[in-house]
Amino acid sequence: MKLRLWSETSWRGTWAKAKAGAKVRTHAFVVLLVFLATLAAFVYYANSVRNSVHKDVDSAFQQQLRVLSTGTTSRLQLYEGILRGGAGLFFVNKTLTQANWTSYFRPYDIQSQFPDVEGIAFDRYLTTNEVSAFLQSIHEQGQPSFTITPPGERAVYVPTTYMAKYSSPNDKASGYDGYTDPVRKAAMLEAATSGNPTMSGQTRLRSAPNTPTFIMYLPVYADSSSLDTPTERQAATYGFVSVAVNIHDFVTRLLKQNPNKNFGLKWYDAQSPRNNQLVYKSRNFDELAKESDSVIQTIPFTTYQHNWKVTAVVGPGVVPTAERERPFTTLAWGVLASTALASVIWVLISSREFLLNRQKQLEVQTAKDDLLSLASHQLRTPATVVKQYVGMLLQGYGGKLTRGQTSMLKHAYDSNERQLQIINQLLYVARLDAGRIILHKEVIDIGNLLKQVCDEQRIEASQRKQKLVCEIPEHELAAEVDPQYFHMVLENLVNNAVKYTPDKGTITVRARPSQDEMLVTVTDTGIGIDEDRQEMIFDKFTRLDNELAANTSGSGIGLYLTNQIVSLHGGYIEVKSRPGHGSSFTVHLPINESGEGIEEISS
Repeated sequence: MKLRLWSETSWRGTWAKAKAGAKVRTHAFVVLLVFLATLAAFVYYANSVRNSVHKDVDSAFQQQLRVLSTGTTSRLQLYEGILRGGAGLFFVNKTLTQANWTSYFRPYDIQSQFPDVEGIAFDRYLTTNEVSAFLQSIHEQGQPSFTITPPGERAVYVPTTYMAKYSSPNDKASGYDGYTDPVRKAAMLEAATSGNPTMSGQTRLRSAPNTPTFIMYLPVYADSSSLDTPTERQAATYGFVSVAVNIHDFVTRLLKQNPNKNFGLKWYDAQSPRNNQLVYKSRNFDELAKESDSVIQTIPFTTYQHNWKVTAVVGPGVVPTAERERPFTTLAWGVLASTALASVIWVLISSREFLLNRQKQLEVQTAKDDLLSLASHQLRTPATVVKQYVGMLLQGYGGKLTRGQTSMLKHAYDSNERQLQIINQLLYVARLDAGRIILHKEVIDIGNLLKQVCDEQRIEASQRKQKLVCEIPEHELAAEVDPQYFHMVLENLVNNAVKYTPDKGTITVRARPSQDEMLVTVTDTGIGIDEDRQEMIFDKFTRLDNELAANTSGSGIGLYLTNQIVSLHGGYIEVKSRPGHGSSFTVHLPINESGEGIEEISS
């Protein structure tokens, strides 16, 4: 079946749908553009916030590095002060003893003030010719067991002569020749030739073999020596004052000056023969380095003529959680705000479009109603006049008619009647759309009204050899309706059933009360209606094409009027139909609030 729209041609409908689709796409594009623009602004802002957070993390990182650098420099300067104090003793008296050395450093309170210091020593610089005299003087000072280790002959000896021991108080360091250790030898040579305090790389003391240590050396020169060149300074070297420092305790103490659980580091000896040997790693380093937003940086530095390298890490926790989450919070709010704004704009555009369309539809509908009403009135007047004159001719007012003339006049009269019926329906539609139909309800016998409609339709049904059955209860059924308009409802339903039922078919009309409503059912054995098109039959100016439609007249507004009038009565029409198995239209009329809308009256 095909849907036929009598109000406009199909190409206009297609054009209107295309325009409507284009408008929807335009509106959707505008809303999408607003959404993307707003979201882009929030993304830009969130990225700015994220960059700000990264800057804060980097700033905290740089601050920790500054504290570490300052602390390292300050601490090493304290050790330099100790070295210079020890060297000053030899300008007063070069015949010091172990007791003098220990007594001199006792006021420094090394164990309390410098807990990372393993010991403070004086290492005598000797050539092969000076060893015998040196050993004899040491033995005479009360150290008869003093020997130089490791044994063996070499050009230069630098044994630890005096030792103030702290962290590891044992005698293994006494007499040890540090010049045999390449790490210490390099630091001693640098100190001797430069005349400045020098730091060694990582080494291990004989008194603390499991403790990574660095040693700072300050040269002591012989009196009245020329010290202008490195060679002269090397030749005038008398010995070295040295401070041995526990590297782990040294770095740990530095970190405690500004404790931060979100900062960690690795300390490397960049001049180590092992190539960047790790000498210290904080416990939290690996955990912090795993975090995605951590900042890691490697900084090489040189202090006291030795090259070191520090790899530092700062975790995102250095910045408060609320600040770190701001970019994500901003982005989330951006998505919500963009969606809300786009939704509001869509609603506003849709509402405006709806109001404009509604206004346009009202204007068009008003114009159509006015035109329809005007045309109907203009058509109704001449049609009524034609009806009167043709009727008068059939009644013999114009003289006796032949059989042929009578037949032609009867056809003209019937055609005029159908024209008047269509005109009347158009007038009803115009009034209905304009809201000018007012029901004048009264309690009537629905059975009598239905019997009257069946009698009116029986002639047409009999012409098509159809069986029209009216099943009306013997007792009278009363309902409060508008007699004129409800008669139109019943007439349209029965007439429709007659039109769309093939010859020799059956139309059955029933009326019965059911709980709180009255049911009037018109059932036929006609061609039926597809389920997906059943709602269309109540649309204005709509007819469905079928094998009987071409042989039946109609305007496509009968069922529209029927449905609207039933709705005005507070009821509805139920349709049940299958193609090839007929149709059933049931009018449901409700009882009014007092429960007296429908009554049974005994006969």
